[in-house]
Amino acid sequence: MAIPALYDIEETARLTRRSKSWLYHQAGVTIPVTQSTPGGRLFWTEEQITEIIRGFAVAPKARAPRTSTPRRTSVLAPAPELGAGLQIPRARPEARRKRRPA
Repeated sequence: MAIPALYDIEETARLTRRSKSWLYHQAGVTIPVTQSTPGGRLFWTEEQITEIIRGFAVAPKARAPRTSTPRRTSVLAPAPELGAGLQIPRARPEARRKRRPA
């Protein structure tokens, strides 16, 4: 029987592309782990690392087929012309703090 290669936390984090804190929090909860002694260092075998990678793989989303219908474009109303007929609202001078009667 061959002794399996064991990877420590830094090597496992590099191989799985996960942070060390994530590995510590998930060890023994959602991912498999090998512990040398109760409360001791954590190690992972190649099979466990493969299972972690396979277990958290995300399938690509299915793309909708392209259609030949043109996209809808929003039609903006033309901007009003600034002229003599357009009244711009003005602030009342008495509404300002500086110009309030004492």
